[in-house]
Amino acid sequence: MSSSKKKKWSEKEDNDTLVKLHIETKYNYIVNKKTSFIYKYINKLLGFLSIISSSVTTAIIWTEQEKNLESICDINDGSNILISDLYNGNMNVLKTLLVITIFSTFTQNFFNLIDISNEYKNISESYGKYKNIIECIGDIHPKKREGSAKSTLPVLRYNINKLKQTKRPINCLLDYMFEKIYKDEASNSYLKEKNDRYTQSIIVDIEDSDEEDYCIHDQYLDNNLIRGLKSINL
Repeated sequence: MSSSKKKKWSEKEDNDTLVKLHIETKYNYIVNKKTSFIYKYINKLLGFLSIISSSVTTAIIWTEQEKNLESICDINDGSNILISDLYNGNMNVLKTLLVITIFSTFTQNFFNLIDISNEYKNISESYGKYKNIIECIGDIHPKKREGSAKSTLPVLRYNINKLKQTKRPINCLLDYMFEKIYKDEASNSYLKEKNDRYTQSIIVDIEDSDEEDYCIHDQYLDNNLIRGLKSINL
């Protein structure tokens, strides 16, 4: 296709919108990935606590049972011996370990932490796909991009907003923490610097531009975006 027939992204607002979408997808990609890791780590931690507490409880019971049997043989005079006396003060430890085991097992199975982790992982991957698409577009000089910004941007915005509305929300405390930690990092989009450089540059001959052309592969798109982008010949 000749350069004269290409629909150029000449409007500054269009390129600014592309940068904003990149910042949004980059931020959500990071925070959902971190959330997935946290739930996965909590699940592993609870599993580890459950194993340790149950193992220690079993070891204490076996040890005390051996001691108690010896004590019964020594004082086998018909007197009554309480179970709490037999364990010689370890009853509180056993109760604590039992509570930890029950709590860990219940939390793991009731809240399905590993399923929640996988759900956030899938959400992060979806945002990552849109981020890659935007970067593919942004890496091409606006005057060399094929397709219309007026058609491409609404399709991207629609799918990103749809994902935002249907995705699992992040815990408010985690969301607050992530915003403090990662908001500034995500706001530093390299496309912003490129966009400013593109805006200031003057290209006399489009064919002599050093900017490389990139293609957008269908593997990065979900079904709705494939139909939308193909319909505008991007």
